[in-house]
Amino acid sequence: MRRLSLHLLALVCGIASAVSPAAVQAREVTREVESFPIRLMSPAAGATLTAGSTVTLEWAPLGELEEAEEWEAFLSLDDGKTYPLRITPHLDLDLHRVEWRVPAVATPAARLLLRFGDEREEETAVRLPQRFAIVAPAVTPPADDLALARVA
Repeated sequence: MRRLSLHLLALVCGIASAVSPAAVQAREVTREVESFPIRLMSPAAGATLTAGSTVTLEWAPLGELEEAEEWEAFLSLDDGKTYPLRITPHLDLDLHRVEWRVPAVATPAARLLLRFGDEREEETAVRLPQRFAIVAPAVTPPADDLALARVA
């Protein structure tokens, strides 16, 4: 519960957690896989997202998720080399759709990593193959709205 409270506080304050494969390995037992029984519904591969906009992150299970109880999402701005931005807190496995604010960083090669687990033992990190772009907004988003994710 304390961990969830800290993640929610970080979201409210606009603080992002840095995650690299090395940091994931050091923090807990995690296995990385390229294939997992889920399908990314949104954002679509090849989509262009506008920095500061609110978009939907949605995935669908395609089978059993190996005793996972929760999930979380991270964003890569360098085609999956690192995942420096946490875009969700730990979320219940029954929740497959969230709204999140696209960070104000332009990139032609954004990717998502979803991490599934039970927060006590092994977790599985899924590097999703879909790539999308983030472009600068025509108008700067308001500075008073710092939330990165909202439950849809």
